[in-house]
Amino acid sequence: MNSKPMTIAATSFVLVAALAAVGGYYLANTSAPAVISRQSMSPSPAASGQTKRQTAMTAESPVKIGHTQLTTEAPPLKIDPIVQKASQLADENSAPATHELIALIKNTPEWGKRASLAKHLRQLSDPSTLEALLPALMENYGRGNTIFNEISDAIARMAQPDTVEALEMMHWQASVHAGQGHKVLRTVASVCNPPAKRALARLAQHAESPALAAAAEEALKTLGQR
Repeated sequence: MNSKPMTIAATSFVLVAALAAVGGYYLANTSAPAVISRQSMSPSPAASGQTKRQTAMTAESPVKIGHTQLTTEAPPLKIDPIVQKASQLADENSAPATHELIALIKNTPEWGKRASLAKHLRQLSDPSTLEALLPALMENYGRGNTIFNEISDAIARMAQPDTVEALEMMHWQASVHAGQGHKVLRTVASVCNPPAKRALARLAQHAESPALAAAAEEALKTLGQR
């Protein structure tokens, strides 16, 4: 008669134990992630300190970059007063200024700088400057042809009819000085100013020197192609 209550009690105990086991499993699988999640969200003291140091470095960076930029600025360029003077004389574009520019070129001791100064002759455009350029053509400027070429090109660029006549006379005078005639021939052959075309044609037909006539014909070919 007592076996039935005992069976019911045993069954109840088993059910309670089973529910306790299920509850424990549920708690074990739901509460732990929450704890882990909260821990992962809270930075460690070491990480917090590193973040503060990075923030401080970031705040200081613009100051350091700005300081570097200030200390690496290039100093202002200094213009050579002789070069500046040559440029001013060429800009003046007159016979007196060209005389002075030629003298400045001749009196500059360093040959490299002298050749550089001669490039300012390219700025000349007034035919009145030929008054200074024609005598300068026969001067001696030391080694190389750089300075002579600049003078010759300036004459050829601005040559007028009377310039061609002057070059013809200079060629006759240069014939008695060894090594001077080629300067005139090179300049005549390079003439490229249309106003000088008629004078070149006359020289090509009537020049006593075959070399001078050939130089005039070379210039006419160049003008004819323009």
